[in-house]
Amino acid sequence: MVHRQSAQGHCRVVHTQGWEAEKNARYVADRSGQVTRSSRTRELQPGSKARDHENATGEKSCERIAQEKAAPILLNAKSWAQVHEGLAQVDMRYERKGSGAILWMGDQPLKASCIGREFSRSRMEELFGEFQADTRANSTSRQQREAEPLRQDMPANWVEYRMALEESRKQKDTAQVQQRMDHRAASEMQSAEFRKERSALYQGGKWSGDALNVARSLSPTGAFSPSQSASVAAPSRNFSRTQSAALSRSWRETVRRN
Repeated sequence: MVHRQSAQGHCRVVHTQGWEAEKNARYVADRSGQVTRSSRTRELQPGSKARDHENATGEKSCERIAQEKAAPILLNAKSWAQVHEGLAQVDMRYERKGSGAILWMGDQPLKASCIGREFSRSRMEELFGEFQADTRANSTSRQQREAEPLRQDMPANWVEYRMALEESRKQKDTAQVQQRMDHRAASEMQSAEFRKERSALYQGGKWSGDALNVARSLSPTGAFSPSQSASVAAPSRNFSRTQSAALSRSWRETVRRN
């Protein structure tokens, strides 16, 4: 509301001072000074990614369809009720999403600001007040939209091309999923074989310290059984006692000589 009043006030000042109005001004004043909303709007164009998709497939992007069908409805609406009613006629919905809004086109969501900055939720609330959701039950369904040709003079076999393209994409997706599953299964099998071989190598060994930890980690169960642990730990304890006794004797002999 504040933005609209500010824009209208700016238009009156321009008219009173006799200045040239901006090229794409939202409001214009006639000779009598009456301020009305301008019918001239800037030409809307989809973003670069949407245009790349159109050039690759020959079909209209969601942005272009929304700009062609939803933009006129949003521009001419006078309230939130008219917004919802007009969009429902073309199977679209304007809904709040976080701090912004999205435009549903069947089952495809699209940021409202992608159509045009003037259709963002903040700009729309400046015109119609706080957002009001559509209270009608099941006003539109979220069904998949049919592809629309980018131009009316598309080749006659464009439909067959679209069907072949969709089939190719499905086959590619299926092959990728199967490849991931095969790779995961092969990796798990290789890991199991590796652990089995290493476990057989370490079985019955007399390990201590880091080697004991490695042997435990490579065991199929992740740990030795009590008997295995005892058979591994006992030599380790005996070795530690023998080493300690040898060090003690060496120290006593050194002290005796000195």
